Amino acid sequence: MRLFKYNKYFEGLTTLGYSAFSKCTGLTTVNLPESLKSIGGVDFYMCSSLTEITIPDSVTSIGKYAFSGCASLKSVIVPESVTSMEPGVFSECSGLTSVTIPKSINTIANNLFFECTSLAKLTIPDSVTSIEYSAFSECTSLTTITIPKSVTSIGNEAFHECTNLTKVYYMGDSASWDLIKISDPNDQLNSENLYFYSEAKPTDSGNYWHYVDSNIVEWDI
Repeated sequence: MRLFKYNKYFEGLTTLGYSAFSKCTGLTTVNLPESLKSIGGVDFYMCSSLTEITIPDSVTSIGKYAFSGCASLKSVIVPESVTSMEPGVFSECSGLTSVTIPKSINTIANNLFFECTSLAKLTIPDSVTSIEYSAFSECTSLTTITIPKSVTSIGNEAFHECTNLTKVYYMGDSASWDLIKISDPNDQLNSENLYFYSEAKPTDSGNYWHYVDSNIVEWDI
């Protein structure tokens, strides 16, 4: 089964109702119409064969657990038009390796990437102020994450059981990090794994990093 962007049945569509394509296990590709404004809760829940989804620039919100359990989904680009992603949107997407979060988002919602066991690295945009409960819990392949200075709170179990997370690149300094409200347990956010941003080479000991041609490079001190 495949949905085509210009299929006459979907022209002018602005909203997908709750659970619209939930458990359509034969669905492999979705091209949503450019008229669409919102993707509803559990719309593609457990579409286990879905490998590709194109979210048009017209979409402003994605409902709870919209793509949860889409185990074959590999890569997703969420457009800048999206200002709200509710809890669990990509939870249990075990095949997801790449996702682009737009700068229009200010909250990484509860369980947003829960059990995305193939997700290895992620950059959180500097629009985000809050990482909520269990947002990345059990992302067992996650090795690297970049956290912006804009973040003021990290919820309970946000990085719970991220057993391979060894590089946490923070865009601020240690004083700014200490101001973040971090709930327990988040054992992976420790001094051994944490690197602070420094444009110039630091003179004191510790873990520091900077960008070189848009790539993360650790300072050798």
